[in-house]
Amino acid sequence: RYDIPAANVIRHYDVSCKLCPNAVGWLHSTGSEETWRRYRQDISGNTATTTTAKTDKPVSTPIYRVRRSAADAKTQIGAYAVLTNAKKQADAHPGYGVYDMSGKLVYAPSAKTKSTDEIAREVIAGKWGNGSDRKNRLTAAGYDYAAVQTAVNKLLR
Repeated sequence: RYDIPAANVIRHYDVSCKLCPNAVGWLHSTGSEETWRRYRQDISGNTATTTTAKTDKPVSTPIYRVRRSAADAKTQIGAYAVLTNAKKQADAHPGYGVYDMSGKLVYAPSAKTKSTDEIAREVIAGKWGNGSDRKNRLTAAGYDYAAVQTAVNKLLR
């Protein structure tokens, strides 16, 4: 209907590593990878490895995950087909990197050294989250949480 090559159809699981849609049975972890392979074969009209009608070249879309570590799916804040977009997201979230589908780190933002006052202003603007998340993110980015919090309190007085 939409002329989307079967190779470009992915499961939510492939992007987020979350166990959904579990009811459908398309998850490798449940031993039903064959169901997914058959589905892709059905929608391609021939085999699970499809080609575009225009070029007859295999189509594959890599997914770049933005998270704190390859193994920490709970911290994922995005998954992108375009590496540039994933890099922008990682740059905006200190302590995060970009990982390819195999779990390899493909981009780690360079450590940007900002003054404690600059970071405190970012904290007040909400750029570093709240509570323990803020503390963890500041620490992971190499900042002294106590010093930043002191600066935040001073600015808010």
